[in-house]
Amino acid sequence: SPALTRPASADAGQGGRPEVSRGSPPNGHSAMATAPRQGTGERQLKGEALIRSGRAAEDSGKFTEALEMYRKGLKYVMQALNLLPEDSAKAMELRDLVSEYLNRSQQIKEQMA
Repeated sequence: SPALTRPASADAGQGGRPEVSRGSPPNGHSAMATAPRQGTGERQLKGEALIRSGRAAEDSGKFTEALEMYRKGLKYVMQALNLLPEDSAKAMELRDLVSEYLNRSQQIKEQMA
């Protein structure tokens, strides 16, 4: 299970400063304008699309399919979350989304048991 934040040691050798929290790649070159679109945004959009599919499946009573869509969608959303500064508004929004759909998944599992 992936951690929610990358350790600072992942950027060791870059002047001793972790670059992850600012959205820069490990090579130290600034990519703030492109990083959210190319990494975070794509993962977030893919995850949200899968979660929407899961919600549609849940609404149709297809609970096993819903759980699988939620699992896949949350994986992408958590990957996107890992690329964001921990205290950013977008990270807080994604953490809320993860929490909501983990709770929904748990409720579905309990109903199926």
